[in-house]
Amino acid sequence: MTNIKLQDRPIDVIDNIRSYRSVINDLMTFYNTEEACETGINIKAIGQLFSELDSIELQAIQQNN
Repeated sequence: MTNIKLQDRPIDVIDNIRSYRSVINDLMTFYNTEEACETGINIKAIGQLFSELDSIELQAIQQNN
């Protein structure tokens, strides 16, 4: 898990992460797995990005409480 020091307000970080997640989901909905591979979208890297976003969001939630 990535340990971060939040400089923004935790609630802003949470909102931003949810926005990022939405954009990535829209992108992945547009491409199916085969098309994504053909266009160079790395599915494994997207999964790792979601994992990092989850970790940062959890820290922000904990710091917001």
